[in-house]
Amino acid sequence: MRGDGGIDVCARAGDTWPVVFSVGHEDAATTSLARSSQGGRYFYLLTSAGAETTRLVKLDTRTGEIVEILAEAPDADVCSVWFDPVTGRPRAAALSRARKQTVVLDEDAALDAHRLCPDPEAELTFLGSSDDDRLWLGAVSRADRSPEYRILDRVTGSILHRIPQRPELSAFDLATPEPIEFFSRDGLSVHGYVTFPPAVARKGLPTVLLVHGGPWERDTWRYDGLLQLLADRGYLCLQVNFRGSTGYGKAFLNAGDREWAGLMHQDLVDAVGHVTAQGWADPENIAIMGASYGGYAALVGAAFTPDLFRCAVDLCGPANLATVISSIPAHWTAARTLMAKRVGDPETEPEFCWERSPLSRIDDIRIPLLIVHGGKDIRVRREESEAIVNALRERGVPHRYLLYPEEGHFFRSRANWMHLLTSVEEFLAEHLGGAAEEPGPESDGALVS
Repeated sequence: MRGDGGIDVCARAGDTWPVVFSVGHEDAATTSLARSSQGGRYFYLLTSAGAETTRLVKLDTRTGEIVEILAEAPDADVCSVWFDPVTGRPRAAALSRARKQTVVLDEDAALDAHRLCPDPEAELTFLGSSDDDRLWLGAVSRADRSPEYRILDRVTGSILHRIPQRPELSAFDLATPEPIEFFSRDGLSVHGYVTFPPAVARKGLPTVLLVHGGPWERDTWRYDGLLQLLADRGYLCLQVNFRGSTGYGKAFLNAGDREWAGLMHQDLVDAVGHVTAQGWADPENIAIMGASYGGYAALVGAAFTPDLFRCAVDLCGPANLATVISSIPAHWTAARTLMAKRVGDPETEPEFCWERSPLSRIDDIRIPLLIVHGGKDIRVRREESEAIVNALRERGVPHRYLLYPEEGHFFRSRANWMHLLTSVEEFLAEHLGGAAEEPGPESDGALVS
């Protein structure tokens, strides 16, 4: 990554690494190297350079020219590629639509891909193959059941093994996320998902707006244990791929630049307006929840639009953009460059960063908050949460703070994770009125203060 936010792609030539391909900031987040060809002359790149969406292309490292476009779509990014282990050529690519669509590029592989996943309601992810390419390993997933791993014998055409990740889930009727689309107040088409509680009337439901992290990621149609938990407890779950999310082309992604607590948050607000206008959600009973950027969005919801939400759940979210960007470790230079370019530069525009920080509007927060952080988080340090907690304590705003001293940005301990889910369940039941189970032994041994 260059200092201006662009990216240079280099290919070794003897003892040097000349630049063979470059993109500017507008294409940097949608450009990555998938792999090189056998012998190394060609690179298979995922890039939006010269197009609106991310394409799979073949780059000649001697000339720097794109010599072949292997997969593309006008309305979706190519998000992953599977390669033939023998020839090294791309065998299949996946498009990031509302549901992942696998495009088989090798005609000889089409029949076997169908044998591995004949269900049109399921998604196939290729995971690997044997050295002789006879056996294929794939994951077949639906949003309403546990993913299943399958091994196909291409010679006999039979599935040798079916291994469900969570076989115990087959005894339950699980919820299914449904794609939605709406228009933001400035006319942008925004996509997302709604997950309804099973066997409940779709009217006036308590709702949890679950905001994804990144923010340069996206929510997808998949099995998600947290979604299933919330739906089981009686909540409508709303997920939004707000501007700045990946998968919808570079213009949509870049539309999120410098819009933290701005238009990115307005997309969330407009999503709430959409589900309430449909009659699905109870406008008086809506929570906002998320982790990392989603935690920041929860704090923004509490500070910038407190009248919209009944309560908020923040997991390791930044409270002050200036401090979180400035505290990025020195060896993460590329990450700091990215944040300064897309969010704001605390060195040159401290006032802008401050006005987009939840801490700057602490006096406007009046809804209850559950705030969670890992004591060893170096991506977003615990001081971000503790600055909010201290301010809430001084003002007498109801809140609960959970510090898991041995966790980082992502939880590793099952006991800690189960303790967190129990705490979220209790908090939402108290403020939104959903169901909650008595804590079980799964969280025994959790380390929390």
